[in-house]
Amino acid sequence: MPAEGQGEAPAPGEITALFPPRADFVCLQEVFDPRAATHLRHLLGSCYGHIIYDVGTYGLVGCSAPKLLNSGLFVASRYPVLAVQYRCYPNGTKEDALAAKGLLCVQVQLGTSHGQRIVGYLNCTHLHAPEADGEIRCDQLNLALLWAQLFQDASAQPGDIVAFDVFCGDLNFDNCSPGDEMEQAHQIFDLYTDPCRLGPRKDQPWAIGTLMDYLEIYDEAVSTPENMQRTLERPEGRQKYLAGPVLADGEPDLSGASSDGRRLDYILYREHPGPLALTTVVEKASFITRLATCSDHLPFGLRLLVTCVAQPEV
Repeated sequence: MPAEGQGEAPAPGEITALFPPRADFVCLQEVFDPRAATHLRHLLGSCYGHIIYDVGTYGLVGCSAPKLLNSGLFVASRYPVLAVQYRCYPNGTKEDALAAKGLLCVQVQLGTSHGQRIVGYLNCTHLHAPEADGEIRCDQLNLALLWAQLFQDASAQPGDIVAFDVFCGDLNFDNCSPGDEMEQAHQIFDLYTDPCRLGPRKDQPWAIGTLMDYLEIYDEAVSTPENMQRTLERPEGRQKYLAGPVLADGEPDLSGASSDGRRLDYILYREHPGPLALTTVVEKASFITRLATCSDHLPFGLRLLVTCVAQPEV
């Protein structure tokens, strides 16, 4: 998508029909069917040597209520996995209580530097879905931040160089709806950077929603990846085919306020102090239309450039 103004750096956001080439990691949610997970593992296995799937137990083990479905979380990595931990949220209600939704934490090794490990952390989650239950989602985010920190404390070794720490998933709230005000102000946005967000209720001009209007996903204008890309590049297309803001009770916001749709799917990141001064730059953020008609969500991709900052000589 073009940048605004003259002489400015290109905006990192784009709508594309292609998946990012050679992505190092793939994090998915709602892979509830073990057969589908196995099929995905076979499809991705030639590119990703380390795949975690069918996460979460059925029944009562590890959760507070009987579960008919696993967590649906799926992580594929090109890099060796050093440690994994999954925890189930204890406060799901209604239909969400039937799935073992939780947080999957993964530590990967990217290499070594002067005998020290270079590691990265992936935290993948799927929060409570019913729109009116913002308090439950906030409680789950509180738990997720605690669990992620406990996992990192337990899996870290002295001298580790942390190249990245990513928190991602379907968080089931957006940055445009008046009904999601509680989640929009959560402390996670003080700890992690959302590259699409300028502040509560205000996104970058290139960011768009990731939730389709499920009643329209078979319309010809969005029925192929290329058609969907062309449609969503136009403001009128986003207004028509992306789900609009909601109120506190989950009902549609009919105030007429302009919106580019509900962005429910996030990739957040944060930097860690350590023996090397590292800086993280967002090279590209991609809203991907490749799954047209297969899902009511747009996959979101983020390419981060992590570099070592030269230290001044003393």
